[in-house]
Amino acid sequence: MSRGMSPRLKRISACPFCGRMASCTNDFELFLFCYSSNKLSEWTLNREVGFKEKVMSGTKVIAIAEAENKGGVYQTDIRVHQHEFLVDEPVDLGGQDRAPSPGDYVCAALASCKAITLRMYAQRKGWQVDLIRVNVKLVKADDINTNTFFCTLELEGDLTEEQKERMLAISKACPIQKLLERPAEVVTVENLK
Repeated sequence: MSRGMSPRLKRISACPFCGRMASCTNDFELFLFCYSSNKLSEWTLNREVGFKEKVMSGTKVIAIAEAENKGGVYQTDIRVHQHEFLVDEPVDLGGQDRAPSPGDYVCAALASCKAITLRMYAQRKGWQVDLIRVNVKLVKADDINTNTFFCTLELEGDLTEEQKERMLAISKACPIQKLLERPAEVVTVENLK
């Protein structure tokens, strides 16, 4: 359990659409369970707008990805909107090292988000920044303590010390850092076809 997170009790609930019983933390999880297992049709969702709005209120999909492994050891094809890329594991973990690992992509997400956030801020301020380099290392804890992302920031350009300090502070406010620092749940359901 993450620091600062209280335990969440699951309850047995009956879906208002299909009557199927499921152990879920909240109505949104129940909704995902039934929808992803094809117990709910789009017609039903559109007809029962009140329930859909209730479970979806306060939620917003901010990213989406699909992974497909076709048996090529660990090499996995990823699709994100119109983009496609590979994920693999290093040779010492049984992979073929044909692409970055999933953990590398997490680090890349944080590093690129910080760089983009800083570029936006510098442009808005009219500051001359020639280079923004962010290096991120994920260090896994040996016990149940917190894993740590170590980030180093390198800035080149015509910046005062005060501006560099401000850029450092702004880098800590990037959306991916905020996302990683918040408690999160991972809900996994089987999509029965």
